Amino acid sequence: METKLSAALSLTILLGCCLASSALSLPTEVKTNEIESADQSSQDRRATWLETRTLEENLKELVYLSIQELISEGRINPEVVVDKVPVKRGRHQGFCFKKTKSGRFLPYICWKGEDDHDE
Repeated sequence: METKLSAALSLTILLGCCLASSALSLPTEVKTNEIESADQSSQDRRATWLETRTLEENLKELVYLSIQELISEGRINPEVVVDKVPVKRGRHQGFCFKKTKSGRFLPYICWKGEDDHDE
């Protein structure tokens, strides 16, 4: 009798655990307004010294202004600062295509550049 009672009790506990775990795993409705307000409040509470989104732009501007100031003081030669982007010079490797007898194109690596002839 005791074994039947303990087996029934074990089965009841197991069934209860299964039922509880399935009930807890059901998704609940979350309002989008609550999510958006939570995101807004977390951004409002964010410390200003943690703000790194514009750090790169600020650094570039600071370096540029510092160089301009050094040029105006005569500490740096103005020819050092180049306003235009250097032009890519020389030849470079690229893909060329050969047409096969069957009409397909076969890619191969070739040199391209100033005179654009294939080697």
